[in-house]
Amino acid sequence: MKAKYLIIIIGLLCGVVSFYSCKKECYDPTNPDCENYDPCHNSEPANADFTINEQINFTDFYYETDTIYRINGTLFKPKYEADSITWLLGSEVVNEKELFRKGYPLGTIEVTMIANMNPSACLSEAERADTVTKQFFVLPFALSDSSTYKASPWWGTWEGYNTGAPDDKFTVSYGYVKGEVSPIEAQMDFVGLPKGIGKQIPFYNGNHSKSAQIDVHVGYNALVMRNTIGQYWDFDGFGLEAVCHRDGNQVTIDYSYNDTPYQRWLNREEREAEPILRVSKTFIATKISNDVITE
Repeated sequence: MKAKYLIIIIGLLCGVVSFYSCKKECYDPTNPDCENYDPCHNSEPANADFTINEQINFTDFYYETDTIYRINGTLFKPKYEADSITWLLGSEVVNEKELFRKGYPLGTIEVTMIANMNPSACLSEAERADTVTKQFFVLPFALSDSSTYKASPWWGTWEGYNTGAPDDKFTVSYGYVKGEVSPIEAQMDFVGLPKGIGKQIPFYNGNHSKSAQIDVHVGYNALVMRNTIGQYWDFDGFGLEAVCHRDGNQVTIDYSYNDTPYQRWLNREEREAEPILRVSKTFIATKISNDVITE
């Protein structure tokens, strides 16, 4: 009988040893069941770093920058989560997660973000608060003022290629000054995409641009081009839509257009916009002249 109990006890001990020897080791600091669980694994110190984003006028397009045109607005956005955020801008003290403002004076503008975390055993008092101050520069830009357009770094002629065809170079230009209305008004304009569209019409000659129905909305380092009337003829840039990013004298343009009228235009066929076949391309270019090349 004693031998029987001894066998049972030995069997139970072996089972226990086997269970613990086969149990999967756990070293996950996020798992409460693990031996190295860290209850503070999600507790990050306050970080008040943020981005300054120019909103290009009359669009919902934003991009990060440190220089803007006065006509445009700015959106300040935190890079990290915080339990409360305070913005200091001029005389304003604003408690909001994000802050949008426009109508700045010219020159250097200073903005401060203060990030606070709720009291926690995982964070020291110093770790629960952070402050970051940044500056951005505001430049003049007046609609229908040719001098501000000519002062823009976009003004001029750019040579480049569509990605996938680096040996097939052609030019685009920004800065045509329109003159078909009275009194004469300047307007930022564009010509060159898709490939084959003619050069700009000479300034102030009373005619429309080659891409007259493409609106150009200008930011300091980015701009947006939009088709305004929904037609797809050569005179309208074939429904061109584009977003352009500038880095010094380099520009990248992501654009699309309706290929049906474009192909018919290239082949000198009768105008036709249907079916609408959108083609998307990327144009990479370098500025080759501060002048706008015209016909």
